[in-house]
Amino acid sequence: MNVVSFMAHADAEMRCLGIMLKCRDRGDRLVHHCAMQAVLPVLPTQTAPLAVSPAIFQCEPFGTFNFPASYYVDISAYHAEKAHLLLNHISQESAMQAAVGSGLGQLCARTESFRGQQVGCAWAESFIPMPGGGTIKPYPVLL
Repeated sequence: MNVVSFMAHADAEMRCLGIMLKCRDRGDRLVHHCAMQAVLPVLPTQTAPLAVSPAIFQCEPFGTFNFPASYYVDISAYHAEKAHLLLNHISQESAMQAAVGSGLGQLCARTESFRGQQVGCAWAESFIPMPGGGTIKPYPVLL
């Protein structure tokens, strides 16, 4: 399966890195795109447009938002690797430590532990299908 991660910032993966690691291990082709780079000129592609609209999910934002999670992914097998990889965002780690007194790993652990308790596992990431007026379907990709 082809999986595209489209984020606003390069470090926004903190809320979905677990599922990306899971997709990697099941052999999916991962493409990560940062919206900050969207101002670059668009190049023509060698492939045809998609035949159907892709499944697009929103990951849970950081902070105390009321996020109406409807899809959960058990990332228990990937939590430790995710926490280690997040340390590569050195400037963001420092900024979070200074701003809220916690690093990316601790911030993720709080929410992922809570989401895991909701669905009966140690660690989980949560998602909602992106609203699209019925054109975007939540195909069963978050298994």
